[in-house]
Amino acid sequence: MKQDSVYEVTSLEQMKALSNQLRVQILNQFDDEPRTSKQLADLLELPASKVHYHVRELHKSGLLVLVETREKGGVIEKYYMPVAKQIRIALQESDTYNNEERTVRYEIGRAFVDEYLNAYHKSLQLVDQLREEGKDTEGLGPATVMGWLYLTKEQQQEMRKEIKELLKTWEERYSQQEKTDQTRPWRAFLSLFPEL
Repeated sequence: MKQDSVYEVTSLEQMKALSNQLRVQILNQFDDEPRTSKQLADLLELPASKVHYHVRELHKSGLLVLVETREKGGVIEKYYMPVAKQIRIALQESDTYNNEERTVRYEIGRAFVDEYLNAYHKSLQLVDQLREEGKDTEGLGPATVMGWLYLTKEQQQEMRKEIKELLKTWEERYSQQEKTDQTRPWRAFLSLFPEL
């Protein structure tokens, strides 16, 4: 199956599907190969029944695509892939969204931030482990930059646009690059929010 590079989630139903941290973790377990629910459960070290339920929900929402079925020992194995290499949340700014949408926005933000923090901590642990083993870790650790800005409404809108364009530029440049011994996946999480 040829995946699209980027898929933008705009529907409330798909956002609901992504408002669960385990589902975000499931989507992050794919590289270039399709996987079964059982394979995903093994990678996540979770019960297969629990992962199967969430895979089914992601498939029902259109975020996972069934790409192949194989019979193995009388059991039908279903192999899935994400709808695209990168799934981007495209929440539209609105003052009119209802309580359900507000709740989903909160939950999806929390699921993504929690999953990102878990992956970030695992990355730090891996670098520490490699360092303890005496291996070269230069350039392997997370790059973290934080700052405080005092911006007008127009300035923050300009910055938002530039952040989106920056990520889009790098995605277009390298999202189709093949996985090799010289490449490794890097996760980018860019965020801008008002301090209240």
